[in-house]
Amino acid sequence: MKKLVCSKLLRQIVQWLLFAGVALFILTGLGMTQLGIFEPEDLGLLVRRLCVTIHNNLIIPFVILLLLHMLLPYIRKWLNHSQQPGSPGCPQQS
Repeated sequence: MKKLVCSKLLRQIVQWLLFAGVALFILTGLGMTQLGIFEPEDLGLLVRRLCVTIHNNLIIPFVILLLLHMLLPYIRKWLNHSQQPGSPGCPQQS
């Protein structure tokens, strides 16, 4: 049961972080191409140089989160299959 809760929590964390990454990619991409689109809302904080820096630095975390999101079900199956009942680290069913 504890393993299932941790697995769901990890999946939700990865999903929300991936959502935030996609949103940042879209916002920084718009900030780079549509100059001045966010000026009234961001009070001039989202300038082109900052948008380019954020956009370029998001690629590695985005790819890692995307791979985790796609491979998490397979990793879970592999871990559950590889652990035999009664082995250390595998919670006992009661």
